[in-house]
Amino acid sequence: MVRNRQTFDRGVVAPGGDLGKVSRSAFYGEPSDGPISNDNETLQAELEHDLNEVWTLRLASHYKQGRMDGYATEAAEVAADGRTLTRNLRYRDYDWQDAITQLELRGRFDTGSIEHHLLIGTEYERYALSEFMLRSNNLRTIDLYYPVYGAPRPAFNPARTVDRNELVHSRALNLQDQMRFTDKLFGVNGARYDHYEQRLDNEVAGRRTEQTHEKVTPRVGVLYQLIPEVGLFANASQSFKPNNGADFSGGTFDPEEGVGYEAGVKLDLFDGRLGLTAAAFHLTKENVLASDPANSGFQIAAGEVRSRGIDLQLAGQLTDAIRVIGGYAYVDAEVTRDNTLASGSRLLNVPRHSGSLLTTYEFLDGDLSGLSLGGAVNYVGDRAGQADSNFELPSYTTVDLLARYKATQKLTLGMNLNNAFDRTYYERSYSNVWVMPGEPRNLSVSLSVEL
Repeated sequence: MVRNRQTFDRGVVAPGGDLGKVSRSAFYGEPSDGPISNDNETLQAELEHDLNEVWTLRLASHYKQGRMDGYATEAAEVAADGRTLTRNLRYRDYDWQDAITQLELRGRFDTGSIEHHLLIGTEYERYALSEFMLRSNNLRTIDLYYPVYGAPRPAFNPARTVDRNELVHSRALNLQDQMRFTDKLFGVNGARYDHYEQRLDNEVAGRRTEQTHEKVTPRVGVLYQLIPEVGLFANASQSFKPNNGADFSGGTFDPEEGVGYEAGVKLDLFDGRLGLTAAAFHLTKENVLASDPANSGFQIAAGEVRSRGIDLQLAGQLTDAIRVIGGYAYVDAEVTRDNTLASGSRLLNVPRHSGSLLTTYEFLDGDLSGLSLGGAVNYVGDRAGQADSNFELPSYTTVDLLARYKATQKLTLGMNLNNAFDRTYYERSYSNVWVMPGEPRNLSVSLSVEL
């Protein structure tokens, strides 16, 4: 259960696409709007039963519900003078419920010399969302550099009211067989059948939209253990999932569909102390949701997007005291076909280059036994900051420091110093007037108890 009360904040503004002109602590809402209430409750349960030595049955359920309501004054656009920010007032009242139940049967058996690990699963999900929003015209203004709060609250524009209810029923059947052909050759093949029904009621227009979609998506993969330290792998798969929500006109989105390919190598180095995986991938998707450049706060479904690149991951215990975890990714993600977004447009908030490296050292004996010290370096490259625009978020590098002390077998104290050098950076954005700065230097302390 989570109860959250905070002033709604869309972040900072980049007038003319120029970041850094305003402080990362700048606030362009109205303090008098009061806090937004955001309450969430989650309940989950899992049962597993061995039917015999071969077959195991698993039943799992997950339920989540929440509500958000309150007022917020939000940035709309910067005037030609480069300093006057036009804003609008919004009132939100959202409710949602999401319930998922999974039933799986897992078993191990042989057919001749082939060893099988079979999974047969079924899944049902019910998702319900109620959205009510009142919006004003862009009437409230504020000076970006000398903000004065307390502007009169504007009236809401009935023509900009959003009132809709969405209900989605999803059902799926999943089959997967992991096979061991020899000591060196392994394979996996499977298929998933998805069926969903979506109903969207536009209470303002008095219109109901319904759609039903279904699809079978296969996946195959193979791993060849060339030598004990080197394995080669490849896989291919299709994907399919509903797109929830509605566009500016209140219409539903077609489901997101994709095809992906991956191939790479797995290495076990230093007698298995360090694992390294390197992979190249190519993924094409249709109907990926992106921000609507013509209607702030709404989304559109991009016709086709392509993502390709390489991914490197490493993890290991170099010595009994030193552990490392790291990764690097190069991702070339862009729109390849769409009626609204220009072909070649980069996907929002997706860097071409990103990577991280975490190292920890644990004192194994002496007075400092039980103490671990570590540090992490995180790098994120430049990213598109607004759909169909030249606005970009710059690259950044941050350093985090951490310490853990295991006081007893069940009690652990932790401390994290995040962004240790207090680097100013920008995590993500929706447009040049909704840019979310990263957290300044901050210290967090934790206490964990194992019962």
